[in-house]
Amino acid sequence: MATVSVARVIILTKAGLKNADSSLAFAIQSIFILTITWGVVSYQGTFAGLKEIESKYGCY
Repeated sequence: MATVSVARVIILTKAGLKNADSSLAFAIQSIFILTITWGVVSYQGTFAGLKEIESKYGCY
């Protein structure tokens, strides 16, 4: 589900940002991707899984 949503966002942002700088376009795409991904995590109710990630894999 998240993969399909992210693919749609990338396609739509690339279509809407034709004349934008590539770095700016990438930053905007990243924000949309993070928003949709965390939205899916919230919808699925899997926030509790963050506590199960070992500390050596990030700053959690």
